[in-house]
Amino acid sequence: MNCPPVIKVAICLSRELKLFRNDDGSITFSGIQGRFIDLILQALNLKFELVIAEDKESGRMLDDGNWTGTIGKIQRDEAEIALNFISISEPRSRIVDFSTVYMTDDISFAIKKPGTFPTSMAMVYPFKTSIWITTCVVLLLMPFVFRFVLLTKEIYINILLKLLGSVLGQSTFKNQGFLRYKIIICSWIIFGMILSLSYSAVLLSVLTFPSQIPVPRNIEELSKAIVKKNYKCFAPRGSSLLDYLDVNSAILTSRTLLQIVAGREAWKDSLLSEDSLISLMCAFPMKKGFCYKRKLNTLISRLNNAGLYLKIISDGSYKIWLSDPAAQRSSTSAEQPLSCTDLTGAFLILLTGLIFALLILTMETAQARLTKR
Repeated sequence: MNCPPVIKVAICLSRELKLFRNDDGSITFSGIQGRFIDLILQALNLKFELVIAEDKESGRMLDDGNWTGTIGKIQRDEAEIALNFISISEPRSRIVDFSTVYMTDDISFAIKKPGTFPTSMAMVYPFKTSIWITTCVVLLLMPFVFRFVLLTKEIYINILLKLLGSVLGQSTFKNQGFLRYKIIICSWIIFGMILSLSYSAVLLSVLTFPSQIPVPRNIEELSKAIVKKNYKCFAPRGSSLLDYLDVNSAILTSRTLLQIVAGREAWKDSLLSEDSLISLMCAFPMKKGFCYKRKLNTLISRLNNAGLYLKIISDGSYKIWLSDPAAQRSSTSAEQPLSCTDLTGAFLILLTGLIFALLILTMETAQARLTKR
């Protein structure tokens, strides 16, 4: 078979594949896919002509049977091989041949890390909403229980303040000698002690290490968030995989590409899910009867054995970390004293109480003057 001296290579420019034309006419590739493609072309040692897919798609079948992207370039004989991140599928196999698999990957999703809860409102974080509601209901009803069981004529507000003081560790109950009095008071003191100690322990941990705002971590949680319209999910056609990400969106694509900038590491600003939607085998598509197929398969097998593709991915992730000064933050939190911002909630409670006290004082003073008249 007479093989052409120049092969036409279809590519899809993206964040992971960029090219630059030098003054001498040569081409320099950059990006994760770009470095791997450059390695393949150098090892093939063949002259090549680049054919760029304008729609920036790998390839999907249209209603009329034609294909878009790099697969479409091969279908229309505009290219002989496509060097892109393309997975093997049965519909694509009817149109093109595939090389030896160079990577097995899975589809996952990444979400921008929303950060931590603001410590200014740390006063309300120790308990869930249900616990707060239950505690308030119990606190409001207990004065009636005390009046019924103890047969006391003490007014409601005084009993309520005593109960609240007991929860805060400032009990003002007096021993009246009755057994029923001792039982109900001891029960309430034990309840208040457990409640206050639990609150104090969680509050200190929240102030010291602020809690992370929860985000969907698996496919089920993501689907529920999308149904509730709290999140949007993108499956980009081509480039800029993470350009769509914000705190209310998720990107669905190859785990290998996502893990470059997403993960549990402190310097990565996106969280990578551990769930997988589907597993894929990635290979290079080529036209039927491509005469350099055996040579390409041999080359890919050698690259797989050497682990060069994984090495390129690792180097790319490290370069991204080096190029982003904001990402170079320590994974350990430095010890810092509490600031006024951390205690904003406490000051707001005090201020609110003072305002209400002044309002009541004003109303009582006005009422006293009106009564004297």
